Amino acid sequence: MWEGNIGSDIDTGDPWIFDAAVYYAHNEMELGIWAAERHKLRAKPYRVEYFKNIEPSEPKEEFDDRIRLYRCKTNFMFSAIYPGCPSRQEAFNDLVYLIDRYAPRDDGTKNDVKDTDQLDSL
Repeated sequence: MWEGNIGSDIDTGDPWIFDAAVYYAHNEMELGIWAAERHKLRAKPYRVEYFKNIEPSEPKEEFDDRIRLYRCKTNFMFSAIYPGCPSRQEAFNDLVYLIDRYAPRDDGTKNDVKDTDQLDSL
């Protein structure tokens, strides 16, 4: 779900969701698209409302990293449609960060990639 396929009935104010799709995934996968830089739903109020209904899964301390991983999917898809957009670099940076964190090199060195993380602003 993202702001491009959400609207409301002009008479009742009821929400409408267009172009909905279903797939089997972790419940937090839907937040990956929200975390992409180009989406309005990345704003903190949306995340606060979401967590009033659904708590982060365990381990909670790895929540931001799961969202970072799920954000890669939507960024790679978007970058395939819009070549040259910053989404591909954002996905690459996210993957490098996750590899450094969860599969560090044997010699302890890290990849030299600028971290463009914006999750703290959510």
